[in-house]
Amino acid sequence: PNGDGSNGAFSLCPGIWSVSVADANGCDTLLTYSITEPAPLAVNVITTPSQCGVCVGTADVVVSGGTAPYELTWTDANGLPVSDSTFVDGLCAGLYTLVITDAIACESDTLVVPITDSDGEVLTTTDGATGCANTCDAQVSVSFTCSLPPCTVLWTDLAGDTLAVDELVLDSLCTGDYLVQVSNAAGCISIDTATVIPGTTITPNLSSTPVSCAGQCDGSATVGPVGGIAPYTYDWTPDPPNGDST
Repeated sequence: PNGDGSNGAFSLCPGIWSVSVADANGCDTLLTYSITEPAPLAVNVITTPSQCGVCVGTADVVVSGGTAPYELTWTDANGLPVSDSTFVDGLCAGLYTLVITDAIACESDTLVVPITDSDGEVLTTTDGATGCANTCDAQVSVSFTCSLPPCTVLWTDLAGDTLAVDELVLDSLCTGDYLVQVSNAAGCISIDTATVIPGTTITPNLSSTPVSCAGQCDGSATVGPVGGIAPYTYDWTPDPPNGDST
């Protein structure tokens, strides 16, 4: 922190802080302070769909945490301002972004709010999972029957960044949620979410038996892995004289 050696400390993180104060005679005392922080901003958005050709979608926002009052900034897919209200109506189908700033200038993460047409194409998404807990090798997909061709497909992440166009399958994905938007020839827009979950972490259940006597080499160790995807391979270090398999 700033201010060490003086009677004030600044730029403190939340937590418990202690200060020792000594006078000219060497008498000292220890004081403890608690630095608190406001609850993080939490946002819940409830939407109702629009209709093809009629902009009747709505979004209702409930904000908690942070420090009230809150400032809301809505923008559309082109970055144009839409509203500054907790309730927005007259929305056409599409992707909207929402950023909330509280009274002390703390900002929420940028939220992407999808508004879909109730009479658009019917989408079926398939979720995916990564091969390992920390890899980015998952795949998600969307399927639909285009009632008014041609239909276009747009994949985005939750920040609104385009990931792919006119692809039914999206791969090489990390864990998280992905949005797919399908538009038909009439301009009707359907939006759905596909989710990638992490693969299970391998838990190595270990067991061992000691050597029988000093100087002998008759001990053993066995691992029974749980999680991941079988079959497993094993690599012991250093190489054991036999049994390099479990």
